[in-house]
Amino acid sequence: MFATAGAGCSCGGPVTPDAAFDGDVGTVPWVAVDALGRTACAVRADGLAMCWGQGWVDIQVLPTRLASIRSGGETRACGLDADGVIQCFFGDFGPGPFPVEWSPPAGRFEELALHLDAACALDAAGIATCWANDRPSPTNPVFPAPTSEPLVRVSLYSEACAVTAIGTGLCWTPFYEGPPQPPAVPAGAYSLIDMDGAGWCGLTTDGEVSCWSESAEWLAMMGTPPTGPFVELSVDFPTCALRPTGEAVCWGQRWLTGPTPGPLAAFQPADERYAHMTTGGGFFCGILLDGRLSCWGENGHGQTSPPMPE
Repeated sequence: MFATAGAGCSCGGPVTPDAAFDGDVGTVPWVAVDALGRTACAVRADGLAMCWGQGWVDIQVLPTRLASIRSGGETRACGLDADGVIQCFFGDFGPGPFPVEWSPPAGRFEELALHLDAACALDAAGIATCWANDRPSPTNPVFPAPTSEPLVRVSLYSEACAVTAIGTGLCWTPFYEGPPQPPAVPAGAYSLIDMDGAGWCGLTTDGEVSCWSESAEWLAMMGTPPTGPFVELSVDFPTCALRPTGEAVCWGQRWLTGPTPGPLAAFQPADERYAHMTTGGGFFCGILLDGRLSCWGENGHGQTSPPMPE
């Protein structure tokens, strides 16, 4: 983020883990976590991967060992195995409304971005391949990245964003049916760009957060980002960034506490320190420095009840 299931398999419902799973998810540290909507997935250091929350039965063990994972929300999760091959698994609501089976491209990749029924992957040369559930030629992306330079980071919502090896940020629409071309990324050197569909935030190479949008309402709700430096960034509600010390800082009136967004203060733990973190729709998950998972926020679908000892 394991009998191996091929990419695109239908794996809704509980599966039986392989013999390496000892039944205690707290004995091996977690190394990767990703959230989208009201679901989350994580990978342990031994490759065991799990998803939980909306669209997944309780805490569902995925049947293939993974090195990294991306949550696609309630429909699917995908990850790279130890060889860089994309492996995908369907939640209760996958594979979605499209008649064509969702099949990732063959080959070896080093990074993967996933959002609902669409994905982009980067190979070792930094070339982006993007595909969607209803595209018959996943190895021939509709709109390749608008640059010949190698890309080192990629993220995906209704558009794809990436940065080049020298930190230039760019966003593009990689599919036939999509929104208008996203606004240009402000000048600067970035280490990553993330977005939530209405606006974008980038983490600069000096660790500061910069946000932009064509929506004045979105910018007003996001507010002014805190001063860095930061080493990780996740844009959603909430939007959070991780300091080098492991402190997670979240900001903006974008928490779903009811019919209108509410404050974050009541949800944020004061003393936890994280090695990695992610945000979804109204909740946060992070890997603590000791390798345990910790989640907080809205829990209507069990999304803040990760696999960990009490």
